[in-house]
Amino acid sequence: TISTASKPAPGTRGTMADTAALFQSLKPLVDREVVQEVGAIYQFDVLDENGTVHFWTLDLQNGEGEVLAGPVSECRAGALIGARFELSARTLGQLFRGEVDPMASILFGRLRFTGSKRKAAKIQMLFNRIPPSKPRSDGSNDGGLWERVVTLLGGGISRVGQYRADFAGAEHARYFERFLMMVPEFLTSQDTNRLTVVFFALSGIDLLGKLDEVLDAAAKQAVIDWIYSLQVRAHPNGSDSHGLGFRGGTYLGNQFSCCEPEGQGAGPDGGGCRNETPIAGDGGHLAMSYTGLACLAILGDNLARVDRLKMARSLRHFQQIDGSFTSTVQEGETDMRFLYCACCVAHMLNDWSGINIDTATEFVVRSLNYDGGIGQMPGLESHGGSTFCGIASLHLMGTLDSALTPTTKARALHWLMSRQIGKGGGFQGRPHKAIDTCYSFWVGASINLLGHGVLIDAEANRAFLMTTQNDRGGGFAKWPNTMSDPLHAYMGISGLSLQHERGLKPVHPALNFSYAAARRIAPATWPRYVFAVAAIGLIGALHLVKPSHR
Repeated sequence: TISTASKPAPGTRGTMADTAALFQSLKPLVDREVVQEVGAIYQFDVLDENGTVHFWTLDLQNGEGEVLAGPVSECRAGALIGARFELSARTLGQLFRGEVDPMASILFGRLRFTGSKRKAAKIQMLFNRIPPSKPRSDGSNDGGLWERVVTLLGGGISRVGQYRADFAGAEHARYFERFLMMVPEFLTSQDTNRLTVVFFALSGIDLLGKLDEVLDAAAKQAVIDWIYSLQVRAHPNGSDSHGLGFRGGTYLGNQFSCCEPEGQGAGPDGGGCRNETPIAGDGGHLAMSYTGLACLAILGDNLARVDRLKMARSLRHFQQIDGSFTSTVQEGETDMRFLYCACCVAHMLNDWSGINIDTATEFVVRSLNYDGGIGQMPGLESHGGSTFCGIASLHLMGTLDSALTPTTKARALHWLMSRQIGKGGGFQGRPHKAIDTCYSFWVGASINLLGHGVLIDAEANRAFLMTTQNDRGGGFAKWPNTMSDPLHAYMGISGLSLQHERGLKPVHPALNFSYAAARRIAPATWPRYVFAVAAIGLIGALHLVKPSHR
């Protein structure tokens, strides 16, 4: 007779009998309360040790809820699958017992996920009922299977009513570090924007003051070389009509070439790098040029390998007759976002020769609305993001005071201040919309650029941001009880930096990366910015922020 103690734990061998036992153990945890909280149906495709796939359905949408053997198509014919998970029986058992790292499971293909990220996160309501598999190092209980899995799928979810009031800086640094190493499968659609994801990660780590801890000199150089490999240079005949700058990733199959500083390269003039054979459709993208140059500045590069003069002059190909800018020369989008990116590029290169500042300023002024906000272009609805892009662009061009009268500034300030909602404390992007993490920066920075950061209720905004913070997996989400993502994680941190959160570097309100990095590439503009914002920050810190948060 084999004693109970000597029997292998369920899932150890990866048999379907073990898997069935795991799902059977969930049945007592399913009730009407979970159904009301979750409201979705899930399917698990579990591969056994013989290579056969077995299906399990968790109905957390109907009645009292149910755990069923079989696919959703049979168990709940016609029902929509909220999220679907594919993994082996062995991996399932190991995840239940906390024996494997969910990050490794996903990155190495042992756990696959499709469907709605939001619904995938909500299944945590059920898995949190599983008894803790092991104590956490801080003395609290491990959240069980799903909290560990969801942490990887999207950085985890924020938990209303359970959040930490303190800023989880170490967790955020680890969150961004993961995105530097490898991007989760659900972000593969962002391959063309990979440089922007790298910017969120690098700049986030920099604002946290942990860049040297995360990346040593060799790692920094490797990232710098990769960024330079994305530089779009003039054609062999000297033409720049395709738009110079940076592309977002390696999706076109361009040859890797990190180039050499001027005078040391393999080009015909001894500078730069070998001209690549042109690829149809290739060209610089203004958003990627902005984030590429910003990343180089953050990493401490001196921009010696950037074709500064040619890139700056090439901006003329992006500017339209109405003063706006298109994202790419090859039929890109045209709106306020890319005017802002062009202004950032010109500022970082310290060369405005490729921009008609007069027509660009006129475009922003024409996009002003009666309510004080700025739309993506003339005639469009005011929006927090486009208002930031417009105000920051005027600020960088040096035309903010000449373009906006005191009355116009007051109306813009009123519209911006109205975006902070008393109930919840955060900022919304437009009237009648939900408050959202990212507008803590977009709207907050706009108010700072107008010189009135002291008017922000920093304490209320901070309280909202702590509800969207994932204090275990790191990152910030768009809303409470949703999954973290790189954009909102970064905007949450930069928004807190505007409010002088302890442990964060000051963020440049127009460029949206640290003042320290901005000073490296544009030292002449440093005094004009830093003293004004420092004065605003000092007043805000004294009047709005509790001593424990300074």
